[in-house]
Amino acid sequence: STGFGTLALNASYSQTESLDWSVGIDNLLDKTYSEHLSKSGSAVSGYPQIGKINEAGLTFWLNANWRF
Repeated sequence: STGFGTLALNASYSQTESLDWSVGIDNLLDKTYSEHLSKSGSAVSGYPQIGKINEAGLTFWLNANWRF
């Protein structure tokens, strides 16, 4: 497979001693790529090559971590 690179932007904030927030954007440039071992199934001798499955594009996420 060809090489690839992605860009992510993440930030976190501790609101209290027991509560943290994180927010992020993964694949900021919305690059289309697939991991080397990412396939839709196993290739079997005598059958056509099975295509790769692309990874997620631009992804926004939010996380809360509460310790008690």
